[in-house]
Amino acid sequence: MIGLEPGLGFSEHWKKYGVEIINDFFPIPIVKGKFDLICSYGVLDHVSDPTQFLEHVREHLKPEGLAIFAVPDCSEEILAGDPSILFHEHVSYFDAGSLAGLIQSTGLHATVTKSGFGRCLYAIASLRERPDLRGERGLELEAITSYPERCSTFVARVRGKISEMAATGSVGVYCASRGLA
Repeated sequence: MIGLEPGLGFSEHWKKYGVEIINDFFPIPIVKGKFDLICSYGVLDHVSDPTQFLEHVREHLKPEGLAIFAVPDCSEEILAGDPSILFHEHVSYFDAGSLAGLIQSTGLHATVTKSGFGRCLYAIASLRERPDLRGERGLELEAITSYPERCSTFVARVRGKISEMAATGSVGVYCASRGLA
C-alpha cells in the first residue's frame, strides 16, 4: 500500500498508527507500477485538471484493477439554484451523470451510486466494462444548463425579502458561513 497526502494536517495520526504516507500530490515519479486498487476520497472535486488526474489513475491501474472515487453530490444545490456551492473550495461540482461522464471521457468505465448518508457520490471505475454494476442517472441537461438562471432568481428573491424586512425594522442573518458570501 502506498498513501499519498499533500497536506500535513493528520501527520500525527499517520505516526500514531504506523501508516506510511508520502507527503506529495498524485502522480509522483517515485510511485511506479500498476495497482489493483486506487482510492480517491474527497480529492477529485479539488483537482484543477480532473481529466488529467483521471488519465494518470487509468495509467496506474492493473488490467483488472479498480479505482474508487468519492465526491460531494451537488444535485440538490444545482436544482435549487443555490449559489453558495460556488463559494466553497471545490473546483468541480458533480451530480451522478457528470461524474460518470468525466470518468468515461478518460477511457475508463464508471458506475456511480449515491451514498445512503452524507450526500456523497461513489464511483467505481475500471479499464473494462462491468455490467454487473448498476449506476445512478444524472440530472437532465436542462436542469444543469438552467442553473445560472435559477441562481439569479434565488439571489433576487433573497435580496427582495431582506429589503422588505429592512424597511420595517432591523435584519439579522444566521446561516452557514459559506452562505455569507
